[in-house]
Amino acid sequence: MTAPSDRSPPQQQLLPLPSLEDYRLLVESIVDYGVFLLDPAGHIASWNRGAERIKGYAAHEIVGKHFSTFYPAEDVEAGKPTARASGRTPSSPRSATLRESCAASRR
Repeated sequence: MTAPSDRSPPQQQLLPLPSLEDYRLLVESIVDYGVFLLDPAGHIASWNRGAERIKGYAAHEIVGKHFSTFYPAEDVEAGKPTARASGRTPSSPRSATLRESCAASRR
């Protein structure tokens, strides 16, 4: 009988990491949830079929638009989209600049 310390752990086979194509196919196949990506400036960079179904915009209509499109003008003026998107509160120093950016993007 072999002592436990003499046994080597079983070799684990590492699986290959999913490719970007695998990720794209996964996101595109989701229809019950809206999945989209924003660029650092808050513009929509990707849009899946779930987002289309839920929000009513086809990808060609919304990609490139600012996320503030989803908010009423009074919310944009109040800085609500900015606070949520940036993780900052409306009173933070960057909020005014981002709020102005949101308002300018909607024009």
